[in-house]
This record gives sequence, C-alpha cells and structure tokens, in this order.
Amino acid sequence: MSRQRKEQGFAFGITLIGPQTYYDWHQHPAVETYACLSPESKWGLNHAPLTKRPVGTVILHPSNAPHAMETGEYPLLAPWLWTGNIDSPARMEGSGENSPQ
Repeated sequence: MSRQRKEQGFAFGITLIGPQTYYDWHQHPAVETYACLSPESKWGLNHAPLTKRPVGTVILHPSNAPHAMETGEYPLLAPWLWTGNIDSPARMEGSGENSPQ
C-alpha cells in the first residue's frame, strides 16, 4: 500500500508493506529516497543481495536502478520522495532473484 501526493517536480508518500512480504525487483525513471522506519527490513540495489538496514537509514535509489525490498517479522513503514521524472510508472522485472525461499 502506498499513499502519495504529486506536486510539480516531485511526489511523496508513505509505503506500508506487511510482514513476511517480498517486493520484487523493479525500477523507474524517478530518483527515489526512502526513510526506513521499521526494524528487520531488507533492501537491495542493482541485484545485489538484500541486506538489513537499521531504523533511521536513508535509502537512495538512483534513476532506473533495479531495487527490491523484503520485510521480516515486522511490517515496513517508509516515507518516500520521488524527484525527476515522476510521471513514468515503475516497471516490475519479476526476476525472482534473491526472493525468499
């Protein structure tokens, strides 16, 4: 689930992903910045293995860089900001790489 608001040149919102959920590799032209507010979330960039990030980490996804997320025992709550090309949607890769077993 993601709530968003678009303004000229940027969009922002809050993402909430339930526990034990894998959000597969995807990419978009917009530059994306997240603030990780939940423990035990894993993040991956450019098909590198997903790694846990502590609460308070700022995560940057450059334009068109593949990225994925996975939650553990807790849901993921993360405010986000898109800048640049905010009108083009995300494209799912569906690679299954690094997906939970």
